[in-house]
This record gives sequence, C-alpha cells and structure tokens, in this order.
Amino acid sequence: MTRPANIKGERFGRLSVLNRGDNDKHGKARWVCRCDCGGTATVGAAQLKRGLTRSCGCLHVETISALRRTHGKSGTVEHKIWKQMIQRCTNTNNPSYCHYGGRGIVVCERWRHCFENFLADMGQRPPLLQLDRINNNGPYSPENCRWATIKQQRRNTRANLWLVWKGKRMTIAEAAEHAGLKYATLAGRLRRGWSVSKAMAEPIREW
Repeated sequence: MTRPANIKGERFGRLSVLNRGDNDKHGKARWVCRCDCGGTATVGAAQLKRGLTRSCGCLHVETISALRRTHGKSGTVEHKIWKQMIQRCTNTNNPSYCHYGGRGIVVCERWRHCFENFLADMGQRPPLLQLDRINNNGPYSPENCRWATIKQQRRNTRANLWLVWKGKRMTIAEAAEHAGLKYATLAGRLRRGWSVSKAMAEPIREW
C-alpha cells in the first residue's frame, strides 16, 4: 500500500495542517487542521488538495450571511448574478458546481463576502450582457471578469479551439472573421497541417 504524502505544516485555504488523523471508513488518510477562525477540522488530503474543503465550516456560514445581507439591491439583476456566481463556486449541491468550484474556480476574497464590492468593480450590467471570465480557467475577480455578449461567452469556453496569430490568442471562429474566411475553410487548413500564418493569409482559389 502506498504511504500517503506527509502534508503536515501545509496550508489550504483557511486551514493549516497540524498532524495526521484517523483514516476514513475507506482506509484513506485524514488530517487534523486548524482554521484561521480558531476551529478545527479533520479532512481527507484529496479534499484539501482539490480545494473542496477550505475552512472548518466558517466560510460557508460567512457566505450564507453575505447572501442574506440587506443592502437595498436584493432582487436586482446584478445581485442575482452575484449570488449565482458564489453558489456555483461554493455549493457542492449546485448543479453547475462540477464545472466551477469542482474544478478549482473560486471567487476572489473581495467579492465573495461583499456584493457592494462586486457592484463597484463591475458596475451595472449593460442590457443583454452576461458575467464572463476572460481566462476560463481563472477566478471570478475584477481583473478576470467582464460583461460579455452571448457570442463572446460561447467563444470563451474550454471546448473551443484556439490559435495565436500576430501575437493575439483567439478562437478559430474569431480568426476566420479576421481573415475573411469561413470557419470550415480555416479549420480544414489547420487540420491538414498548414501553419497558422499560411492558413490565415492564403486566399480562397476560384476555379
């Protein structure tokens, strides 16, 4: 049996690992941790390393408290978007959690407990736009978020294919628009092994 890695002294979120605890019912190692609030928690190493447990439970309590805070903006579009953002990153029962919190997407400290900060940084949502992360693998934070169109959001998903042209990273769909080509034409050229510069510059031949 492989000996579990020693994570004593390491820090995960608000938790500092104190020492090895009792194994769980499956025989996997658990670790006794001290939370910044003074509480303790015994947690599996996988939960710590994957960011599934980041406090003794105080973080969840604070999040719920923040969601219930009265600030005169409850019911607004921006407040609903803020609540949904937090829920999909922190609530394991949320249907979208696996695509956000479950894969390490977090809400920055400035926004997580304060809707007013979120609103001050993002401003009111322009009509028809949605909250979007510029780096799809990055956090919800002022420097990584924008109000974006549905078209921009669809192009900014993990499933998209990306390329770099003239120093700018873009999807194949965006590149095709720049080059005046159809998506299928550009994608086909790249699949055939053309370089990005040739695929973008080669005109369509008329027969």
